[in-house]
Amino acid sequence: MTKIHVAPARSRGELVSFLAIGDIVHPGPRPSVDGLEHELATGADTVFLLASIGGTPVGTGVGKSSSVGDAYYTMVRVLPDRRGVGVGTAVLAALADRARSAGRGSLIGRLREDDVEARRFVDHRGFSVLSRECPVSLDLSRQNRRR
Repeated sequence: MTKIHVAPARSRGELVSFLAIGDIVHPGPRPSVDGLEHELATGADTVFLLASIGGTPVGTGVGKSSSVGDAYYTMVRVLPDRRGVGVGTAVLAALADRARSAGRGSLIGRLREDDVEARRFVDHRGFSVLSRECPVSLDLSRQNRRR
């Protein structure tokens, strides 16, 4: 059985590893380490988890207060070659414990609709779809100013 260690990412090095896993799992815009440190300093219920096997980071978890009812916003990411060995389950369990200790009664999150593995993961654990969203972005440097 694989020994999975899940702990809060607190040091700059741990936060760099946290961001690196996000870049591998879902490349795209990311906050900076400074931004994560700011969130940790100002968000009482915010946690960034780092899961490791044998000292090697293999997964992450985000937990923070949500504006939706008594929910705790969560996000789990696991390196593709480490899926199926319990990393995501361990991270989700740690986030659920954190949510309970913060007085939250449910978990809420977002995932990409085309991420079949993530859908299977949340479906298997009893999550239900609340809504379907269409992400949009506006590049202000290309927008003509209207008067």
